[in-house]
Formats: sequence, C-alpha cells, structure tokens
Amino acid sequence: MKIGTIGTGVIVDRMIQAVNMTDHMSIEAVYSRSEQKACEYAQKHGVKKYYWNLDEMLNDPEIDTIYVASPNSLHYSQSKKAILAKKNVINEKPFTPTLKECNELFELAKENNVFIFEAITTIHLPNYALVKEHLKDCGELKFVQ
Repeated sequence: MKIGTIGTGVIVDRMIQAVNMTDHMSIEAVYSRSEQKACEYAQKHGVKKYYWNLDEMLNDPEIDTIYVASPNSLHYSQSKKAILAKKNVINEKPFTPTLKECNELFELAKENNVFIFEAITTIHLPNYALVKEHLKDCGELKFVQ
C-alpha cells in the first residue's frame, strides 16, 4: 500500500509512525493547503514528496491509497475526489456528516473498484468487547442518540 496523506495533525503523525513500522506500506506523499506547511511536514517525517494542490497528489501514479485526516467538514469532498481518481480511501472519523453522503461514497467506491473505510480503532479495544458482552443485560433499548 502506497499512501498519500491529507492533513498535518497529530493523528497523521501517529498514522505515519504506524505505517513506518510495517514492511508492506509506505507514505509516498503528504498534502497540506500550504506549500510551506506541506514541505515542513514532509521533512519532519522523511517523506520525499509533498503537495499543496490536492489534484496533483491524486494524479500521482505512485499513490494507491489516500488517508484523509483533514478537518471533518472536508472528509466527504476529499474522499469523493480520491475515489473518482481511483484511489482507495482511509477516512478518519467522523466518516461523513450524513448517512446520504456515506452511502454515496460507498456507491462511488463500488463503481470505481476501490475500497473506502473509516479509520476507527475503538471497536478493537478490550473495553468495547466488554460493553458488547454486557449490552444484553441493559434490557430493551428504547432510544439511541
């Protein structure tokens, strides 16, 4: 998996550290709307390529997956652009603001023969399994918000 990242926050730092611990993934490029920030972020993590034009990164043939960790309001539009560019997408939470947008991204992914999924880790934590195990003891759920 050859990844291009969108965003320069702490969560992207953690993603890059995790990717660097594997043998089968690599960070090929980073993106920020600011050229200076993109350059500094790439240097900080030893990434050779950086972009401040998203379309240019999405057209990079060496990238097959886009990790979206931008402000929440941009997740849908950036994920959609990546899918239309035939890139797999790992989207930070929240996935999209609406179910309609979520469904649209899944349909687009199918049509473009790419994968899209949310980067959520809490479902793999031990406390989540414990909650799931004891949920039946709570009785019938009436309202979920």
